[in-house]
Amino acid sequence: MVLLFGTTGTGKSTIANALITGPNNIELKDGLYNVIDPVKHNGQMVFKIGHKVKSETKAPKFTLLHRNDSSLYLVDGPGINDNNLKHEYSN
Repeated sequence: MVLLFGTTGTGKSTIANALITGPNNIELKDGLYNVIDPVKHNGQMVFKIGHKVKSETKAPKFTLLHRNDSSLYLVDGPGINDNNLKHEYSN
């Protein structure tokens, strides 16, 4: 299991997208990182990248990665010290 954690806005979701789809799928445009072809599940972006002070990841999100006959879970967690989270996720 790979758990991504850190302060809100430090790029956890960007790294999650790059780990899944490769670094060539992330572009820097106008000083912000964007996903060219985002990872989706049921039509929704799994690891959505936010570009505001308010956090985008509200609850832990995960996906199963398969590489070279191995599998592991990639978990994108909410930001540390994020005041916008529901109480049940902040502890």
